[in-house]
Amino acid sequence: MRAVVVCDVEGGSFATHRGEGISFQRLLKGEEGAPDNFELSLVHIDERYRTPRHHHNFDQIHYVLEGLHQYTRDTTVPSGTVTYLPEGTYYGPQVGQGGVILVVQMGGSTGSGFMSYDQLAVGNRALAERGRFENGIFRWVDDEGRHRNQDGYEAIWEHVNGKSVDYPKPRYTHPISMRPENFTWVPAESEPGVEHKHIATFGERRTAVGFTRIATGVTHQVPERNGVLLHFVMNGAVRCADTTYGSYTAIRIDDREGVTYRATADTELFTIGLPVFASADVATERTEEP
Repeated sequence: MRAVVVCDVEGGSFATHRGEGISFQRLLKGEEGAPDNFELSLVHIDERYRTPRHHHNFDQIHYVLEGLHQYTRDTTVPSGTVTYLPEGTYYGPQVGQGGVILVVQMGGSTGSGFMSYDQLAVGNRALAERGRFENGIFRWVDDEGRHRNQDGYEAIWEHVNGKSVDYPKPRYTHPISMRPENFTWVPAESEPGVEHKHIATFGERRTAVGFTRIATGVTHQVPERNGVLLHFVMNGAVRCADTTYGSYTAIRIDDREGVTYRATADTELFTIGLPVFASADVATERTEEP
């Protein structure tokens, strides 16, 4: 188990591939090169932020904590919205609306993995010597003198990996936005004072999102699961072993790790179950953009 308090993490920008207007507080991360590698960050976006329409070879879950966030030209969601952005599915263009978003970017079901932010930063610096990043696009002049444009993230990924990116066939046609306040709390059968609000499970690797609520003084045995489980303390506080974790603490619970919380105040947790991989041998069927 690992835990990070948001206020202990300095924010900043580690890459310029999306231009100005975005800052990250990096909270937790996975193992570079693993199919379920991930980064959990609190992301601050302002009106300068721009992206083109694009897609990725990894999954994302966004939880808007403050303000607004735009996913397509015609889709802007308010605070409280949870959005699943599947690998291979297009979204954007985006214009910053001014928001604070809890973001998990992670390897998706097909096992393409997720390029770490550290790799992203290294690739960004290397490409910045050959061209410029502008509104999410990398612009450069090739060896034959032709002006070239490419999605900024895609360009960095190909530089870091030394090959063209192959995008998974999209399982979903659009990002899926969900309103948790319209879901029902369900009492835990064997733990009075504990309630769960399951929002969704996605794909064959069972990526899951939901909430858990624990009343003051109640003990909660976190169900063991295959794959990493992430908790974000929205409000309240829980005690585990000799440590108390308060609001805006991010917690990582590893595969099959047994963890017990005791709530020292009425507590609500945002929960994300990362994709479950029995082994590194996963399906890798791909397709190019039609």
